[in-house]
Amino acid sequence: MNADLIGKQLGLQWFSFQLDVFEKWEALAGHKRFCLYYRTGAGKTLTSLAMMRMDNVTEVLVLAPPSTHARWVEEASRLGIEAEVISHAKFRMKDYKVSRTKAVICDEFHLLGGQRARGWKKFSRYTRALQAPAIIMSATPNYNDAERCYCIHYVLDPLAVKGGFLQFLNSHCVTEHDPFSTTPKVKGFLKFKDAAEYLAALPLVAYVPDQSTTEIIDVNFDVPLPQVIEAYGYLPWEHRIFASIIERNQKISYYKRVAPDGEIREEVMDVLVKYLDTDLKTLIYVNRARIANILYQTLLNYRFSEVDVVTGSDTTKRKADKLKRFIEGDTRILIGTATLATGVDGMDKVCNDLLIFDDTPDASLRRQVMGRILPRGSSSDESLKVILRYNFL
Repeated sequence: MNADLIGKQLGLQWFSFQLDVFEKWEALAGHKRFCLYYRTGAGKTLTSLAMMRMDNVTEVLVLAPPSTHARWVEEASRLGIEAEVISHAKFRMKDYKVSRTKAVICDEFHLLGGQRARGWKKFSRYTRALQAPAIIMSATPNYNDAERCYCIHYVLDPLAVKGGFLQFLNSHCVTEHDPFSTTPKVKGFLKFKDAAEYLAALPLVAYVPDQSTTEIIDVNFDVPLPQVIEAYGYLPWEHRIFASIIERNQKISYYKRVAPDGEIREEVMDVLVKYLDTDLKTLIYVNRARIANILYQTLLNYRFSEVDVVTGSDTTKRKADKLKRFIEGDTRILIGTATLATGVDGMDKVCNDLLIFDDTPDASLRRQVMGRILPRGSSSDESLKVILRYNFL
């Protein structure tokens, strides 16, 4: 079945970037391998299933986050495909046996782990022996994430990166000695500006960049460190001696947001309330669950009743219920941690504003979270998304 017939069956008009993918896929021979390297919300699910249907696939194994399983089954059935959908965790289990003749789609490929992880090792062995098509899907990696590039490239074409990960680093990356590891530290790529550009150049990868109009506004708060330390009974010399740099920075970051009474600082709330005092639906990203829960309770105390919070401790069903209330129901403000980065769709239809209250050092994760509110397809003036990033100096 060709892409046009599939589009008519689904009642869809394919975007140009999807038609380009279908053309590349159709030109491949043998046991096909391909990577959809799309931004969040670009339609990877239907694109990958349509590719399988073009090859007359009627059964497919799908690795995906649990919160998306029902949607995968539903979308596959629309195309006459029977989907066995499992989590990455189940795939990693030793007693889970995989078929060598059933096509496979791996969503959120990075959840299999790096080149030393059991999940990636099992998947790479599996796809090398697989006598059926395989499609992997990945979000944007960090700028110097050479390991992600290696793992993706190996699954697509093992012979192209033969020699192992260290040989890959020597051939493609700028590195320096790391005294604390047997693997050198990656500083960049030899022929590409970053990992995203490396992957986009691979012939078996389809890359779709962000196309939405996004305005990032930095909101800075200057909270003096001595004031923070004194409020919590710390002396500067104790902080330097007894805490690692990471631990110290985490504590300082926490104290600059949270007051001694256990709520978000009043001067911070004064600014935050001005942005939230509207009728618009707003997503608030918080890197740490502890701060997410504190912010949730503080907003309730400030009489914001239409607010909810999603963290990694929520069950799959509970998370799905909260997201549904935000997308379809009365929840107007949703606070979320990194759990929002995977297996969440539909926010772009109802939400135009994202507040990054507690930023992450992981640029890839930040892009994934930002992608949750970015619209599908081409951008327009009406699709402007406002992202506020709170910085505590």
